[in-house]
Amino acid sequence: MELANADDFRTNENQLLASIRTEIFMRIHIQNKHKNTKEMISQREQQLISDALRVAHLTELPKKADKKTVWIEGVAKITLADGSTAYGIVKRNPDLTHRVCYVNGNTAAIANVEEVYPYVTLQPEFIHKFGKNEGEEARIKYLRSLNLPCTSPDICEMTIEELNKEVVKAAVYRQLNTMKQ
Repeated sequence: MELANADDFRTNENQLLASIRTEIFMRIHIQNKHKNTKEMISQREQQLISDALRVAHLTELPKKADKKTVWIEGVAKITLADGSTAYGIVKRNPDLTHRVCYVNGNTAAIANVEEVYPYVTLQPEFIHKFGKNEGEEARIKYLRSLNLPCTSPDICEMTIEELNKEVVKAAVYRQLNTMKQ
């Protein structure tokens, strides 16, 4: 009786080991398959980045813009309507909106600009500095003195935050005009 139990134990042990080996093999196979898929996506994305860099006359991808960066031109990571990723060139308009000037990848509509890697940013010399005690009146006076078409006509009703945005818009407009010359 003891012999039968030992044989049963060995049989169960061998079945368990075979099951574990199969499980390990399957996990390794799945990981390798997933790894190869990721590498293929990375290679495709790298090709798209290289193409966008070529169009922008750059050799490497600039640092990603944060929320405080006011960019003028940049390489953008773009999500297309079919869910795929593309890269392209974006340029800022004087009203702080942007336009996509070039896009690579699948032929699909642009769904969203996900990230911008700027190669031209707003230069400090175009931004007017205000003193700590200068409030809305100083900003309104400054904006009116510029007589720019991009300035909103209702600046007298704006909050300080809205006026600051108008000052940035004016700076972008001035820099864009300088770049055109």
